[in-house]
Amino acid sequence: MADRLARVLKGLVGGLAGLGLFLATGEGLLRWLNPTPRAQIVRDGEHMPLQERHGVPVWWSPQTERFWDLGCVERHPDAPRVMLIGDSIFRGVLVEDERNFSALVRQQAEAATGGPVCVMNVSEPGWSFQQEWAVVQDLLPKLKPDLVILEAWSNQPEYYVQVGDAAYRFGPVVRGSGDRPHLFEGPLDDLLFRRSRLWEYTTLALAQSQKVGEVEEVWGAFLFDRVTPLVEAVTAGGGELLVVASPPLHQPFEATLAERQAALVTEEEVGQVGNLGRAYAMFEAWTQLYGAAWIDLAVELKAEPVELIRLDECCHFNARGHEAIAGVVGPWVVGRLKARSGEVTAP
Repeated sequence: MADRLARVLKGLVGGLAGLGLFLATGEGLLRWLNPTPRAQIVRDGEHMPLQERHGVPVWWSPQTERFWDLGCVERHPDAPRVMLIGDSIFRGVLVEDERNFSALVRQQAEAATGGPVCVMNVSEPGWSFQQEWAVVQDLLPKLKPDLVILEAWSNQPEYYVQVGDAAYRFGPVVRGSGDRPHLFEGPLDDLLFRRSRLWEYTTLALAQSQKVGEVEEVWGAFLFDRVTPLVEAVTAGGGELLVVASPPLHQPFEATLAERQAALVTEEEVGQVGNLGRAYAMFEAWTQLYGAAWIDLAVELKAEPVELIRLDECCHFNARGHEAIAGVVGPWVVGRLKARSGEVTAP
């Protein structure tokens, strides 16, 4: 009997050791291979520290903070002020800072006005409007920009949830307690999700998808509940708001515009481009309601060969693309600054 019990215990220990070795190997391989997870994840300290602003996880690098150039208002307290708000599209991916469209817009504005102009590009890769508003709601009353330019893109209504030392944008998956997916509910699952990349990856991979709300529902709530405070803060400081709609770059702009237009006249389900067209139609109507300006880059750049101005097929522009954006946004900035100074009549 004792020998049998010893064999059972030995087998159990061996099995547990084998399981531990298997899990440790899987953990190590996952961290080494670093496959793309089914969520956007920002980890504290991996590239930059996570911070909390107004209960929201935010992040930016020291290089990005220098790029924002908020100190311009101290160097030139009487200069006109332009603030840009966005994510990696406005920040520019693999585009030198001096070739970013915001730097080119500043050059245009200074050439036209004959003096310094502060163009502060408060943008960071990965941000949704959740992070943008958490950061700029403190900056707007302090800096009182004359013009604010907000990037519009498909991920704006989405939000991040902080779990431990990481912030997650889960997207349309079924969530449980803590506003995150689970393999099972309980303290052990919470511990493993925070500590194990293998557990985290498996949880996200197996999470069930859930149907998102209709575009009108999602974007209607986003615009009136979340973006309206932004335009109110801008106007309270005496400024003006411009919304710049960014296009997908996987096909010619004319094809994108045709697909978006078709989505507006059908009640059937449409693809991502069609849904974006419906969202942008609502956003443009919102700008008219609140007295903001609207620029649709797909419209303004439709004569440009998309393959020559894109960095990738998602949404990021190369240096030539930033020049093209500056060619659209710059004249609006110059015109508004001159109008505000009384140099010309407002259009």
